[in-house]
Amino acid sequence: METAIQKLRELGPLIYPELIKHLGDKRYSYSQIVATWINHDVDDALLDVLCDDHYMHSGYKWRETPSGGNGFYLSFADYLRARGIEKWAQWASNKTKLEIQEDFIQWCVLAEEKRGFKDEKQRQQILKTYQDARARMIKEYSK
Repeated sequence: METAIQKLRELGPLIYPELIKHLGDKRYSYSQIVATWINHDVDDALLDVLCDDHYMHSGYKWRETPSGGNGFYLSFADYLRARGIEKWAQWASNKTKLEIQEDFIQWCVLAEEKRGFKDEKQRQQILKTYQDARARMIKEYSK
């Protein structure tokens, strides 16, 4: 399965409008061992392709927010839902993978700011994490 995923990644964003038609497909796709055996479905495999294996950049699984509410990490799936999957796929189809990652990171920063921060230290730490993610993406995609 990794070969198929790699081939889809190599085709690039031009194929994203076609790929999104299969999001939500819960048929088995592949298995992997991380800390335990995990089975992935077609939806998981397609998200791996769309996000180019960068599902999140936050550096945390959950964080405190001023309201004590939703502090779960922001994922690429959240980003797609917020952008509107079909609209996003059309937009992304003529972008580079770096442009897509930069847009994802910018969306995350704006969403983090909307959630708010418990204090200035947390704000600086979280925003620095995204700044570092931008630098990593620029480095990775300029190879």
